[in-house]
Amino acid sequence: MIKVGIIGTSSLTSGEIIKILLKHPRAKLAYLESENFAGKKVWEVHKFLKGVLDLNLKNFSEEEITENCSVTFISKQHNYASGISRNLIAKGVRVIDLSADFRLKDAEVYRKWYGIEHKDHALLKKAVYGLSELYSEKIKKALLVANPGCYPTSIILGCAPLFANSLVDPKETIVSSYSGVSGAGRIAKPGINLFMDSFRNLFPYNVATHRHTPEIEQELSIIGNTQVNLTFVPHVAPLDKGILSTMYLKPVKETSEDDLIKLYKKVYDQCPFIRVYENGNFPSTLNVVDTNFCDIGIKYDPKNSRIIVVSAIDNLIKGAAGQAVQNMNLMMGFDETEGLPSGKKV
Repeated sequence: MIKVGIIGTSSLTSGEIIKILLKHPRAKLAYLESENFAGKKVWEVHKFLKGVLDLNLKNFSEEEITENCSVTFISKQHNYASGISRNLIAKGVRVIDLSADFRLKDAEVYRKWYGIEHKDHALLKKAVYGLSELYSEKIKKALLVANPGCYPTSIILGCAPLFANSLVDPKETIVSSYSGVSGAGRIAKPGINLFMDSFRNLFPYNVATHRHTPEIEQELSIIGNTQVNLTFVPHVAPLDKGILSTMYLKPVKETSEDDLIKLYKKVYDQCPFIRVYENGNFPSTLNVVDTNFCDIGIKYDPKNSRIIVVSAIDNLIKGAAGQAVQNMNLMMGFDETEGLPSGKKV
């Protein structure tokens, strides 16, 4: 049984991590940090835990974490994890960071898109990008894992087989994604996640300027061994949870739907949380909410020479908490499905 800490316990994502870990057969919560709610019981912040978990929320204590935890999740604002992770790792604690601090390999790109200087350039280079379907062997050996963003998870998994096999033009990718309002977090953001903003409403935001863009381009460029550029347009949908991404890609040669689906099934055959749909079928958010699945459907449009890929995930589970626990499992030598909602048989 490993002991686990969470730094930034009040977030929606941390609430989901707690739900998962309470059912995990090999992990026990040992330390919960919250700078805003220190001194309160965790169930006073996450009401669903009343009568279930009675731990106190505490101020940050490096000493207490290193004495009591084998691994810790950091679910804080950007530029926080980069300031504390080095010392935790040096004292034997493995770190899974859910912010953007260690996702981008270039500190200058991080500064450009997030508007802040990175605090630890050297550690940035040692972090492993935590998309387990692609980097499981590296994650198993990692001391620091950068948990991917929610949109990048749905988009990279949806596109990876095409770029890995050089089947599409790296300069001709357009992505349109739709997210539930929980993607904006617990803090009220007028115009984005208030009820009056989202009820009976669907709208784009950060058109072609969303901060997940360089993360997606970075990983697809690595996968395809060439520079990938894409146009990314995210939207807020009148849903509480879920992401649906539709990707439009230009094939470099003629192909067929059957061949594409066979390729995807082969690539993801041993991935317990990837489900590839049959011809003519496409995913929906309803079928992935509260699961760690990423569902993928593929369409080939020969008339316009386009490959269309549709993916769906739960933004708080596969796009955050579930993926983080999947990474923890790999880091600690467990089966990657431990404690998570059932995956497919592989």
